[in-house]
Amino acid sequence: MISSKQGVLAAVNHQLTDRTPITFDAEKQVYSALYDHLKINTKVKLFDKLHVDTWMILPGNFLYSKEDTKIEKTSNWGYKTKVTAYSGGTYDELVC
Repeated sequence: MISSKQGVLAAVNHQLTDRTPITFDAEKQVYSALYDHLKINTKVKLFDKLHVDTWMILPGNFLYSKEDTKIEKTSNWGYKTKVTAYSGGTYDELVC
């Protein structure tokens, strides 16, 4: 079995790997449900359990102007999201 780094680099170079490298991200409620279900308590343990190969490390993606609120916000790329509630919590829904 190759390491996560080796697998990602092989995939980027269009080479065969023993499995497709994956990344993972979810809303905080999904993380909580997975921690409870798998009886673990850290992202490191979760990613090890799920065999996640990469960590998403993003820059500050949103710029807040006087018109923006924490409910509706504009990203560095120009799209807008709005905090939307559902039965399990909230998520950022694309609105523009």
